[in-house]
Amino acid sequence: EEALLSRERALAVRETELQEALDRRLEEKAAETRQRGVEADARVRDLQEVVAKLRDDLARAVRQSQALEDSLARSEASLRVAEMERDALVLERDGLASERDTLAALRVTLLGEMEALREENGKRGAALAAVRGE
Repeated sequence: EEALLSRERALAVRETELQEALDRRLEEKAAETRQRGVEADARVRDLQEVVAKLRDDLARAVRQSQALEDSLARSEASLRVAEMERDALVLERDGLASERDTLAALRVTLLGEMEALREENGKRGAALAAVRGE
């Protein structure tokens, strides 16, 4: 009976040792898990900051893109106005050139008529002088 009691005490001691070892191991695992949880939380916070910054950068890029599109639209509108003004000036220049050509032709005609009138006046003057001289 004493051998059984001794064996029972030895088993109880061994059970206590095993339970303590198990408790230590569980506490170590819990500490490791807590540490990994802290590290995971830190990674999550870091990644949340990165995502927030990227969202801000994207929003800024979208605003800049919209501003560039607006600027492009204004520039294209200004270009169309400038092209229309240029085309109007070309038409005006062509019209002025045509007017100039018409005026030059009229001038030549008038010069010819003036020359013809001078000749006619010269003939009349000669005829008058001949009549007076007779």
